[in-house]
Amino acid sequence: TGTLIGAPGCDAESEQEVQRKIITSGNGLVRVSPNMAELNMQIEALNRDGGAAKVDVDQRVNRFLAALQPLEIDETDVVASSLKLNPNYTYQNQKRQFTGYRASRNITLSLHRLDQLNELMDVALKSGIDQIGHIELRVADEQQYQQQAQQQAIADSQQKAVALAKAYGATLG
Repeated sequence: TGTLIGAPGCDAESEQEVQRKIITSGNGLVRVSPNMAELNMQIEALNRDGGAAKVDVDQRVNRFLAALQPLEIDETDVVASSLKLNPNYTYQNQKRQFTGYRASRNITLSLHRLDQLNELMDVALKSGIDQIGHIELRVADEQQYQQQAQQQAIADSQQKAVALAKAYGATLG
């Protein structure tokens, strides 16, 4: 008796052509200077009467919006929708003591003319904005530049694939 050992799929000669693959990646970079800014600001008021705290915040928001008119900033570029009103406490000798209500409103403003940035911050602080928390310099039409970088990356990847195929004596298919 004998033992037969086999390995399926390991034929020395195959009728199927081996598919070769070249996988490449590419890089694309587009440098663009920022042409706009997004500012996050906040107004706060503390008052024993919650209604009075809210009125104080609302009045300062309205003063700020009026102060923006000479800068010709479109109202759609200003979002001041969130209002918070919370009780405020201090703690003395492990006892909580009510001090009033804290009203706060966050304002987000998109500025399309960077040459107005310093003037805008001055106007904000003079009209009653308590905090200018975050200024992000951005590009207005970012998607356009992302597409350009993507096209550069595709072209770079294709050039690499052509060079590798040539080095291996192959063609791209």
